[in-house]
Amino acid sequence: MQEMRFLKRIAPYRTATSERVAGEDAVVFSSYVPTVEALAVASEFLQVFKERFSDCDFYVGINTGSLPEWRRMLEASGLRSLTIGEVEPRLAVDSDVSGFQRALQTMHDGGKDYRLVWMGHTKGATANNPDVRRHLIKDFYMKRDRITRVFNNPRVGSFGHDATVDLELAALDALMDERLFRFPCRGIGTFYLHTFYALRGSIVRKFLDGCSVDFYTRNIVSELGFDRYFFERDFSRLADKSGYYPVYRTLHQHFSTIPVTPKSVRELYRTWEQQLPRSMRTKIRVRTPAANLTSWKRVKSLVNRTPLRTVVRWLRRVRQGA
Repeated sequence: MQEMRFLKRIAPYRTATSERVAGEDAVVFSSYVPTVEALAVASEFLQVFKERFSDCDFYVGINTGSLPEWRRMLEASGLRSLTIGEVEPRLAVDSDVSGFQRALQTMHDGGKDYRLVWMGHTKGATANNPDVRRHLIKDFYMKRDRITRVFNNPRVGSFGHDATVDLELAALDALMDERLFRFPCRGIGTFYLHTFYALRGSIVRKFLDGCSVDFYTRNIVSELGFDRYFFERDFSRLADKSGYYPVYRTLHQHFSTIPVTPKSVRELYRTWEQQLPRSMRTKIRVRTPAANLTSWKRVKSLVNRTPLRTVVRWLRRVRQGA
């Protein structure tokens, strides 16, 4: 049943306007590698990138205080189209913020469009939490193909493994509209934990090209007024604030002052949808896409206990990438 539970999310997996997502992907990676132990953590991510993302362009931000060996390791990795940006000391923040800021600046300067942008950082480099890191590697980076298929729905704008709710973001949203970028929509109130998520590339490009130059040149915390959770809580909401559906696998109570349940989150989505033109709305439901049932053993099990017409319909959807 583990396969069947994969990708619980808000928004349908396939609609009448479903389409294949074409083009190249980019990996935007924030890194802070101050110790030999942190170097070992960073090398875990590097190995995953070489195995699962070798066809991507990489934009890596290196935070102030990282070992020079980390840059040398990156340069010797053989990753395709690797762009490295080192954070200026005046822009440094004691979190993943400044590394992401620098990496996105190099992406902006490159001017290239992407189908998906994969956000991540050296989780666990300065804290002893290997279980969380390996969970994210296994259930985010290693599930790249499945997550990519979620974006076949043209109304899906982002995916993150873990999500929570914060309904007290109005002040931060107003600050973002004033200082960085005026978004067309209000946010839902959900955001991704751990700062590991994938965004539709066109949404990222629109932000990078249209945002204030302050996003690249000023300290996000001390000068712009945000905090060390900017890319986890604020930037991860680019999709819904741009009018697209954010989707997730698992809900968490973390950070939330209200109960976080599928029902309560569905209500948040319904409220958010009211600001969208009807042509941009799609039916909201929490369900598991049948397309993730790919093993032959599972197929035989279904055939043995499911009407033939249902099995045929399911197999057609699998072939179509539904």
